[in-house]
Amino acid sequence: MPDYNNARREARATVVYAGPGRSGKTTNLEYIQGAMGRGELVGINTEGERTVFCDLLPVRLGELPEGWRLAINLKTVPGQIQYIGARKLVLRKPDAVVFVADSSARRLEANRYALDELQRILIDNSNDLRRVPLVMQYNKRDLADRVALDEMQAVLNPGGAPAWPSRAVDGVGVFGTLGEAVSLVRQRVVAELAARMGLAAV
Repeated sequence: MPDYNNARREARATVVYAGPGRSGKTTNLEYIQGAMGRGELVGINTEGERTVFCDLLPVRLGELPEGWRLAINLKTVPGQIQYIGARKLVLRKPDAVVFVADSSARRLEANRYALDELQRILIDNSNDLRRVPLVMQYNKRDLADRVALDEMQAVLNPGGAPAWPSRAVDGVGVFGTLGEAVSLVRQRVVAELAARMGLAAV
């Protein structure tokens, strides 16, 4: 759940970008950081420039009721199979998850595996996708071998979570995806503030 700082009247939540390796998770954060011109993107990479631990981008957002503010930490997990320990750590307490799927037909099985593993990690951390808000992003929609959106929905999103097609390298769908995730987090924060402090939910 989000962390609440009564003295600063700030709610701080975490949105984690998950998905298979090279699906575009870090590209999303790089585009957001570049477009907003603020925040700090911190990453640890291999020689191939792939995230090993996580990228962290703090983003301050708008006002909540009674003068509270919402701050979001955006993180990514490493997609490479060997870094499951790091994925478990980053996914210990997410307030929302963006699953970045690779639209290539060759990567459909990798998407499915990463999504199944995401659910297993959340369950191991006493959570699951029924309680953590999920947004699907179907990235790399410019690929020649892209899978049709309705097929990706059927295979990866039978529960009907919000979904966005994207080309993260060009920024297409990046802020739509982020806005969807932040909206889900904000709804939860407003409800929890109302319950904890008797504020009016809006």
